[in-house]
Amino acid sequence: SYDDWFAKEHAPLAGLATDAPVVGVVLQKSHINTGDAGHYISLISELEARGAKVVCVYSGGLDFSGPLKKYFFKAGKVVVD
Repeated sequence: SYDDWFAKEHAPLAGLATDAPVVGVVLQKSHINTGDAGHYISLISELEARGAKVVCVYSGGLDFSGPLKKYFFKAGKVVVD
């Protein structure tokens, strides 16, 4: 799963501590689709350089509730700081 990949591969390679703060970022899918994501890449890179874990979500529509529930909550608890 994404969570396993992030915890076991990405976070260690990025030098992120297991207890690092977690920042949730909501992206606009149109920027991803058009390749206009430089501002997202810069933001994520800077947050990670400062020691934060970054969890990004996006949705094809205006309703982000599905991705937010899936990636920002676990067992009914908020997992982003």
